[in-house]
Amino acid sequence: MEKSKVRMKWIGCCWLISIVPFYLCSSMHICMAGHMQHPPYSIMDWGIDLLWMTSMCICLVLSWRTRARYIYSVRFGSFFCIFIRIPLQDGGGLGTLLSIPICIWLFFIALKYLFETQKHLAPTYQTS
Repeated sequence: MEKSKVRMKWIGCCWLISIVPFYLCSSMHICMAGHMQHPPYSIMDWGIDLLWMTSMCICLVLSWRTRARYIYSVRFGSFFCIFIRIPLQDGGGLGTLLSIPICIWLFFIALKYLFETQKHLAPTYQTS
């Protein structure tokens, strides 16, 4: 199997894995003050954050060497979700509202990458 196809499947799996913990993070420890501003937090809260951040970082890294349709959406969505949540502290919940349409769009892309890999592989152009 071609490397881009394998990467597409990994991106699809990692993105699907990251969606649920990303929204658990939103519902469990984000308030108007920002992300994780009222400690102490349990190991589960830290584990949830570690899971979605790691999955999205894997998607971001794999997307750089993958030739596929919608790959720029994957790059932007992964970077946006990490950037809005960690350095910007989710903007007091605004980041969650902004990330909902992005996550829905990338959910469908992840399903396409998993089940219709050949169809969404970007064409290669040969020069002579």
